[in-house]
Amino acid sequence: MMPDHHGVRQHRTLAFLGTLLHDPQIFHLTRHSAAGGMAAGLFCAFFPIPGHMLFAAIAAIGFRVNLPIAVAAVWITNPITIPPIFYLAYRLGAAFLDHPVEQVSFEFTLKWLNTTFVHIWPPLVVGSLILATTSAAIGYAGVRLLWRLAVVMKVRARQRRQGDR
Repeated sequence: MMPDHHGVRQHRTLAFLGTLLHDPQIFHLTRHSAAGGMAAGLFCAFFPIPGHMLFAAIAAIGFRVNLPIAVAAVWITNPITIPPIFYLAYRLGAAFLDHPVEQVSFEFTLKWLNTTFVHIWPPLVVGSLILATTSAAIGYAGVRLLWRLAVVMKVRARQRRQGDR
């Protein structure tokens, strides 16, 4: 199910990355690389910045963890989930900073950025950092736990098969 790393390396739109994609570790599916990829992707997903997938890919390459999992994990934030997640991040950050919660209506304009966003960005960033760190830790531990459970179940099944002989 993982993409062929040779095909990814030779893809013409990724040529600008040079040899960064030549590390086989970023395409291997191991307990460490899968858990690290999940953590990197989830961490990047919770920041209110465009380009989540790019930042997740850079983190995966930098930490030498699974690149496809990191990029896929970012999609926990998507056009449907972004508003409630960032609202939660704003409320969490406001509570953490003891900042009053303002009624905010979003407009995609420069005026909104200059008038409203300048007031809400500190709690939004703090809340996003809390959510990003928490989700990355839970994602990392969850993948490690699921991987361990899968190994234990496989070993037990093998032992049962050998006991039937």
